[in-house]
Amino acid sequence: MAERLLTLFANVSVPCDIVNQSRGTDGVTYYLCREAPFASVRASWWHRGPENWTELTRTFHEAWEELDQLRPIAVPINS
Repeated sequence: MAERLLTLFANVSVPCDIVNQSRGTDGVTYYLCREAPFASVRASWWHRGPENWTELTRTFHEAWEELDQLRPIAVPINS
């Protein structure tokens, strides 16, 4: 699974410019970090993210959905 997720992000292009970032007071901030011994990259965004980061945010949510499907279904405990 880890290889699959790394492959999803391998060719994602993210411009350094931030265009039309959403604003608001309620929402979720997302973080993505990839580190290697002598290099790293880190991105964070709120809500939908900047308009020109769509490739990154869409790929992130695709990966999130794949991970979410691995989560065991909660079974209520009868007391």
